[in-house]
Amino acid sequence: MKCINCGEEIDDSAAKCEFCGEIYDVPFVLDKDSVAKAKSYEKEVRKKEEEDRLKKKKEEKEKDIAENGAFYEKRSAYYISFGASILASLLMIASPFLKWGTVYMRRGEEVERRGFTLLDVTKSDGAVFYLIILLIVLLGVAMLYITLIDHKNVVGDKMKFLNNEPKLFTEFKYMSRITPFIAAVLLLLIFTNLKPYKTVLNDYKSVYASMESQIKTFREYMHYEPDMAASYGKGAGFYEYVFSIIIYLGTRVYKFVIDTLNEDE
Repeated sequence: MKCINCGEEIDDSAAKCEFCGEIYDVPFVLDKDSVAKAKSYEKEVRKKEEEDRLKKKKEEKEKDIAENGAFYEKRSAYYISFGASILASLLMIASPFLKWGTVYMRRGEEVERRGFTLLDVTKSDGAVFYLIILLIVLLGVAMLYITLIDHKNVVGDKMKFLNNEPKLFTEFKYMSRITPFIAAVLLLLIFTNLKPYKTVLNDYKSVYASMESQIKTFREYMHYEPDMAASYGKGAGFYEYVFSIIIYLGTRVYKFVIDTLNEDE
C-alpha cells in the first residue's frame, strides 16, 4: 500500500511509514494466555464490585440500626403481630357461619351449588351444636382479648380495661396464650367426629356420589360423554377455622421471639 502522507510504497501490515514516520492503527490478535488473563481479570473486577456492593449494603443496614434500632425494636414489628392476631380472631368468630362443605353440580347450562354451615348441623342436634358454635365464638373472643393484652404498646391507653390484666394471664403467661390454640384443635377433632356433623356431611357427599354415578353410567354403559359435572370439597368455614389456628400459633411464636430479643437487649 501507499503511505497516505508521503505516497511511498510500504508494507500492508506496517504500523509506521519508514519514509516519513506516519503511524497507522494495525489490528492485533491476542494469544490464548492473554485471553485467559483478560477473562480472569474481568472476573476479579466483577467479584470486587459485588463485594463492594454487599459491603456498602451491610454498612447502610448497620447505620440504619445504629440510628433507628433493629427491626424487632421498632413498633412496626409489633404491628405485624397485632394485625395477624386480629385476623386470626375474626376468622375464628366468622367460621361457624360460613360453608363447611360444598357440592357443585352442573347439567348443561344449569349450575347448582349447595353447602352447609354449622348452623345447618344444629337441625340434627340443636343443643350440642349450638354449644359448639358458642364455644368457637368464645375462642375467637379469647384470642382477640389476648391479642389486645399482649399489644398494649400498639393500642396504647385507648382501652383502659386492659390495664387490669387477670391474675391467670400473669401467673400462667405462656400457658394462657397457647390454651386457645390447643382448645381449637381439640374442638375441631371432637365435633367433626360427632354423629350430627357426619350425618349432614354424608348427606352432601351422597348428593355428589349420585351425580357421579349418573355420569359413570352414561360413560360406561351408553358410551356417551354427558354435559354434566360434579365436585365436592371443604368450604370457606372449614378453611377459615384451620387458618385461624395456624395464624394464631404463628403470631404467638413470632411475638415470643421479638419479646425475647428485646429482653436480651
